[in-house]
Amino acid sequence: MPRRCHQLGLLWIGTGPKHRGERPFPYALHLRKAVVLDLTGQWERSEAAYRRNLAMAEKCDRKDLLAESHNLLGQVLRNRGEYNRASAELEKALALFQDIGNQQGVNSALRNLGAIFWSQGNYAKAMEHFQRTLAVAQERGDLVDICSSVSNIGSVYWHQGDHPKALEYYQRLLKLAEQLGNLPLIGVAVGNLGAALFSLGDYPGAEHYFRRKLAISEQLGDKQNISIALGNIGEMHQQRHDYQVAMDCYQKKLAISEELGDQYNTCVALGNLGQIYRKVDQPDRALEYFERAIATGRERNIRFYLCDCLFFMADLLYALGRLEECTAVNAEVLAVAADIQRRNLVFQSRVLSAKIAARGDQARGLAMLKGLPGEFPGQEESAAVEYEIFKLSGDVQARSRALAAYRALYGRIPHQEYQDRIREMEAAAPAR
Repeated sequence: MPRRCHQLGLLWIGTGPKHRGERPFPYALHLRKAVVLDLTGQWERSEAAYRRNLAMAEKCDRKDLLAESHNLLGQVLRNRGEYNRASAELEKALALFQDIGNQQGVNSALRNLGAIFWSQGNYAKAMEHFQRTLAVAQERGDLVDICSSVSNIGSVYWHQGDHPKALEYYQRLLKLAEQLGNLPLIGVAVGNLGAALFSLGDYPGAEHYFRRKLAISEQLGDKQNISIALGNIGEMHQQRHDYQVAMDCYQKKLAISEELGDQYNTCVALGNLGQIYRKVDQPDRALEYFERAIATGRERNIRFYLCDCLFFMADLLYALGRLEECTAVNAEVLAVAADIQRRNLVFQSRVLSAKIAARGDQARGLAMLKGLPGEFPGQEESAAVEYEIFKLSGDVQARSRALAAYRALYGRIPHQEYQDRIREMEAAAPAR
């Protein structure tokens, strides 16, 4: 089941560490420039600016600026999917912040390290880091940092599939943000609440919060978050098969992202539009948008969404019977997904490899599918394997197992995707 190319409002929030001395003018200038470049997804240029600052900090022997520079470098390297290099920078930042007793800086470095573990799917380590940031923030009485930690812990629960627990933390986040009267934080909170409700299958509730996020972002004049909110609302309509409204939202998101020079969200919007064109049976347009998304992802080294878009393209090429092209693109999906530890996409790529193999040798393809549950034991993965076995072979027992699994999944979380597969398999019931 191809996954969508849009991340639902999960933001790593929090203030940067304060400094005990003035920043030298060139350093401050480079920092402001780098922050803008970072926000617009121009990560190679922002990395260069942060490295210039690191050299200045070393020259003037300022541990506080050294710590900040390593921390920001780690953050931008994480955005680029270069997790090993990012972790090395962040560990240096953490040690320096601890050495100078800057607890806010310690929390910032821990939060960024936790974000790397989250990106790699190591949710236990991510949770460990975010729990540490929460403890430090509570000890300091820093409500903004508490908000950041609560948000991030909720995001870990969300990705672990514990959506009720995520909802609990996002409700706590909203209460704290309203207590502070901090409108940007309220915007993050309602966006995350929308994501949790979306995951629980409460689409009207999710859309309510996504529209609140849109209204807050418009009130603040925050075009980047307007773009994200439009993408979320488009997601809702895509799930409801209301493709024209979804397309309108994604086109607006794309226009804003291109206006801002926001390459990250441009990549996301292009991938979203490719999926919509596939849904409305315009494969040539879908391929065009996937190619544009992939080009943007490669140019800016946006590996997380590059991986998604490569898979969307490979999956479509398979459906079109263009197996040689599909095989080449899918090989890249598997390589990138394994490198950045996107386990869900490694699984989907392996499933696609089995389907490709089955076109030439059905027995080999089925054997490849049947071997996957041992490596990927989750209920959703097992359901997907049984579904694909049924699609390839017509095995009625596989159909029964897949149908039972998707009904159980839908009973827990009423996703439209599960319902679509349930209906497909019910319609394929053997005649009595």
